[in-house]
Amino acid sequence: MKGIRSLCLSITLVLLSGFAFADTLPGDPAIEINDPICDSSTPCAPIVNPLVPFTFSANASGNSQSPLTSFEVNPAGPAFFSLDVQTLGTFPNISFVVCTSNKFQCDVTFVDGVTNLFFHKPVGCEFSCGGFPAGDVFTIALLGWQPNQAFTAIANLDTASTTSFISTPEPSSLLLFGTGAIFAMRRKLKFRRN
Repeated sequence: MKGIRSLCLSITLVLLSGFAFADTLPGDPAIEINDPICDSSTPCAPIVNPLVPFTFSANASGNSQSPLTSFEVNPAGPAFFSLDVQTLGTFPNISFVVCTSNKFQCDVTFVDGVTNLFFHKPVGCEFSCGGFPAGDVFTIALLGWQPNQAFTAIANLDTASTTSFISTPEPSSLLLFGTGAIFAMRRKLKFRRN
């Protein structure tokens, strides 16, 4: 009898551990920034510079473009020690947005009707850890955003931006985004009830 209880408890814990992502529900919008390998003498991706905004967007499904969105840090330097990414619209809570990286720590804030994702070196990290060196290629993977959602990024800001560096949306855009956010929340609540 104890063996069956232990087995049931183990199975339950394994099944519930799958929900330990963000606010415990699958389907949250997510962004991931990683560092792939590029063995080429020519640029592997569009070259981006510190403090110069660059843009990318989700595909028609709200996920990453195919192939993955990649960028190369200008080989002339300097390295990227942070990356501030903004997109129009906000969510009911920052736990609704997932941001991860194999090089950075990420903080989510809402600024002037914009979701701000600030990727920075982990706390306690010295000069040798975190970030992308000059000439390095990095990828940006998107999952679960609005279809064709636009993002703007700026590298090497000292702190997360406290103002929006992307243009303010038209009121109709806010209405459309709000409608999509309400639909996503209702879908999430429906999933929660099941």
